[in-house]
Amino acid sequence: MILTIDIGDEEFDSIVDSSGEFQPIIFLNFASDIKGLYEFELANTVINIFDFEDQLQMQGFFSKEDSLFVFGKLKVQIDGVKGANLKWSKDKSLKKESEKYYNWPYTINKDDRVCYCGGYLSFLTDYYATLMIVTGSKYQIKLTFDLKESIPFNSMDNNSLQQAKLKQFQYKNENFQGKLFDNDFFKEYFLTGRKAIKDE
Repeated sequence: MILTIDIGDEEFDSIVDSSGEFQPIIFLNFASDIKGLYEFELANTVINIFDFEDQLQMQGFFSKEDSLFVFGKLKVQIDGVKGANLKWSKDKSLKKESEKYYNWPYTINKDDRVCYCGGYLSFLTDYYATLMIVTGSKYQIKLTFDLKESIPFNSMDNNSLQQAKLKQFQYKNENFQGKLFDNDFFKEYFLTGRKAIKDE
């Protein structure tokens, strides 16, 4: 069952917690311009569902717990984006010299909002990224996930914590060069051109 939560004007990081006990993974979309609708994905995150019981019940989901641990991919859609700042460093390093930055320009206006989240980069799993997205005062944030890839979660219950840790998504970037960088493969299927000469 696919569930969608519209988090309204709640603060993003009070609803989606990608810190704490788990190793969150962030799958970023590096478009040159992110104004308007921006989408990315998170895995190994906790969602506070207490304030969204009615939305979830209308979709046929009922839970005794106030939170869900989403070990699968959680799709985040933010509409009304003006820009963002991205910082990443090796393993949440506190050393300033290890930090790298990427920025999507914006201008702050009164009543703008900041959506704060983070996780280990999907393509550089040793690097932790912090993303701060700026939206205008009129914005919408939707979270979509597969119920099969989540479990009810209570951070105060040790058994619940252990169950979540067992389900945690272990994402490893294999650092596989890719077929097209393999010279023998490329010659076999493309010779010296750019059009495939046979089926794989």
